[in-house]
Amino acid sequence: MDRYKISLALACSLLLLGSGSADAQTPTRIGYVNLDAVIGASPAAKAAESQWLAESQVFQTELNGMAAELDSLNADYAQKSSTMTPQARIEREQLIQQKDLLLSQRNQDLTAQANERQTELVSPVYEEVGAVVEAIRTEGNYAVIFDSSGQSIIAADPALDLTDTVIARLQAPKPDSTRGGVDSSGA
Repeated sequence: MDRYKISLALACSLLLLGSGSADAQTPTRIGYVNLDAVIGASPAAKAAESQWLAESQVFQTELNGMAAELDSLNADYAQKSSTMTPQARIEREQLIQQKDLLLSQRNQDLTAQANERQTELVSPVYEEVGAVVEAIRTEGNYAVIFDSSGQSIIAADPALDLTDTVIARLQAPKPDSTRGGVDSSGA
């Protein structure tokens, strides 16, 4: 599979290099970005991760409480089962099974909610990164910008690496929309 990706990337590169107009006499520009490094350095990604961790901690606290209750029921049952009537043992075992099933179902529900929330928080980050990469591609007249984090690029000229440029744009102060981007320092 990795050989297929490498072959595909090389084939695309060769096609792009050969597709330049003979009249234009401008070489096709290609660049690459390590998206893992970009996401790791993105202030918005860090904020999204922090928010997701805080929210998922609420889910984890709920699950821990349910698990503790189940553990307590199991311990109590183990301690008292020898003195219980057969009917009481059956009822307690059913209660424990019911609580175990509820814990399992709640774990699945909360995991799905956490995954959905993570997607909600991270989607704007990927959109912002995509917009910055596209702006750099357009401004720099790049035909294509590859993602090097997938390790499909075996070797490349470091001068083609646009990772630091993307990170710098993402970390640059954004214009203050409440002031319309006007500098209030009096300059």
